[in-house]
Amino acid sequence: MALYDILQLDGIVPVPRSSKVGVTYNQNQVIEAIKKHHFGGQIAILPEFHCNAKLRGTPDQLREIRMCLNHNADYINCTNSGNCATMFYWYT
Repeated sequence: MALYDILQLDGIVPVPRSSKVGVTYNQNQVIEAIKKHHFGGQIAILPEFHCNAKLRGTPDQLREIRMCLNHNADYINCTNSGNCATMFYWYT
């Protein structure tokens, strides 16, 4: 299942920038959604969260989520957490 579909199952979806709705998400929400829908609730894999530069006083804007693999193509915890704060916006 694609990561976008996994997040959508838990209501984690991007909003149009033009909507002016300030929906923020938490990294833990994303990690728990991945754990529940991709790994059957058994294990939590820590992805990298990368965000665009933000305006002062506002949450980060999510640019991408990276899942890390080892040489056998097994999911592993990413060694870098990325550059996003705990809370972020996700726009289309």
